[in-house]
Amino acid sequence: MDRIRSEDLRDFLTVAEEGDFARAAQRLGRHPMLLKESVRELERDMGAPLLIVNATTVSLTGAGDALVISARALLASQEASRAPRTRLPANGQLRIGVPAAPLPPLVPRILSAFRALFPRIALNIREASDGAQLHELEAGRLDIGFVHSAQSPAALPWEALTEEPLCVILPPRHPLLTLRTVALELLAAEPFILPSAGLGVAIVPCDPDTDDQYGALLRPLTVHGRPAPATLPLLLARGKGPPGVVLSQFLDTARQFAGHPPTTH
Repeated sequence: MDRIRSEDLRDFLTVAEEGDFARAAQRLGRHPMLLKESVRELERDMGAPLLIVNATTVSLTGAGDALVISARALLASQEASRAPRTRLPANGQLRIGVPAAPLPPLVPRILSAFRALFPRIALNIREASDGAQLHELEAGRLDIGFVHSAQSPAALPWEALTEEPLCVILPPRHPLLTLRTVALELLAAEPFILPSAGLGVAIVPCDPDTDDQYGALLRPLTVHGRPAPATLPLLLARGKGPPGVVLSQFLDTARQFAGHPPTTH
């Protein structure tokens, strides 16, 4: 992406998030025609169409969907490099909880970015269920946790990072492979396994890496017959009390990669 301008990436991301050139232009304080030209320039640089534009909506192509992830990472890295660097303790550490496999794609990107920005901070990663993470946060044995639900008697503070669309991996020659999308209700009688086992079905976050690995066996998941994709929220929960310097920097990194200001509860 060396030849690509950051301004073009930011314009493209805003259009992708708003789903409309007019709303994106209003958000950026620019004319819609300038945004369209910026996106066309980006498509020329990428050598592929990024958006599907019709009379009422703007949606992403496969190439556009993949670029969203890379563009957010690049812009977040640039933003972090320009920001005044907070002086962190030389030998600090963070105890971080993560969900069981399959890991949401945003999580390793946030962890890798934080390691690159603050290599002296040790990250102690623990895989655990939502309930176990919330218990550990309440007990002070975790500093922060990536969870899908933050319901806890302790009412711990949490932030919404993103809503991840879900896909289903089907075995070869499965009859549901004839469908373009699969409703969750159709999987009620299916055995669920880990993707690596090669049998049964598995529900995973939709991600370009997953698409590259499973290809024709992957289908977007819907729920209750609605055309909108089934999604799973990704939240950041932490212990009570004000976050320290190290935790604050980690929260800022996660917010940048989420691509929008999170909702704090």
